[in-house]
Amino acid sequence: MDTDTLAGTLSRCPMFASLDRPELSALAGTCSDHSYGAGEIVCLRGDTRDCMYVVAVGSVAVSLSAEDGRDVLLAVLGPCDSFGELAIVDGGPRVATITARTRTTLVVVPRAPVAELLTRRPLVAAAVLQALAVMVRRLDEHACDLIVLDLPRRVEKYLARLVTPADAHIPRGRNDQSDGLVPVQLDLNQADLARQVGGSRQQVNRILMNLEEAGSIERLGHRIVSIRPNALYSGN
Repeated sequence: MDTDTLAGTLSRCPMFASLDRPELSALAGTCSDHSYGAGEIVCLRGDTRDCMYVVAVGSVAVSLSAEDGRDVLLAVLGPCDSFGELAIVDGGPRVATITARTRTTLVVVPRAPVAELLTRRPLVAAAVLQALAVMVRRLDEHACDLIVLDLPRRVEKYLARLVTPADAHIPRGRNDQSDGLVPVQLDLNQADLARQVGGSRQQVNRILMNLEEAGSIERLGHRIVSIRPNALYSGN
């Protein structure tokens, strides 16, 4: 990518959205881009790299390896999302493994220029804190769900969160099962969904079959195409 293209990608990342054009161009001049094939590892948990990343094209999976050998999917990040902010703050090792899900291009942002921005641009510092807070909350909620909820409830909670009441135009407390189906585009295959909720693909497939029979979801083949959120566990 040339500097203008890098600057355009950085401008769409929430962390750098407050920067003016000269600042974006200056930051872009310190950056580089790198492409990865589907399934290629970007970084491993424990790696030490003096940079953060912004997704330009494609998507990446953020995951942890459990003691029993399972690969637990924490998040899927797409264009304009960033990761690796913790390394900018303390220079420490990566806390998760990042893998390209599709053909993916990342903008590599060095630590030094971002650390300098943090000292003089409060909005950039606030964006970094917000990104770190999202990561901590995601880890905390995931850990709590694994302890408190059984697998069917974890699947239902995950699916319910894909649709908000405002999106669905469903009055709160309504239990009418004859409507309320909301079209969705789920950017996870069944194996990814299983990793997200901490189960096996076979277990999750059986749960989805039960939800489909109950009318809580509709599928086209193995792809979920609509969800009835008021028929699923909401986590409340």
